[in-house]
Amino acid sequence: MFGWLSRLRDDAVRQSREWMIRCTVCGSERSVFEAGGIRYGAWGKKQTSGHCRTCGSRRRMVIYHPTRGPL
Repeated sequence: MFGWLSRLRDDAVRQSREWMIRCTVCGSERSVFEAGGIRYGAWGKKQTSGHCRTCGSRRRMVIYHPTRGPL
């Protein structure tokens, strides 16, 4: 009955695992999904602030898709 909802969730999780978030100070990176985020139907590069697990403090982070263009 709600198969479309399950497919939507699976697609959002898949896309979020493809997107990466990188600390602009130390270069540490991980997937957006691993960082607790969702990036679905997005395009382009985004900058935001977030907590870097390597630096241990709040830093400027870049969210990007590794196969959709240069950093």
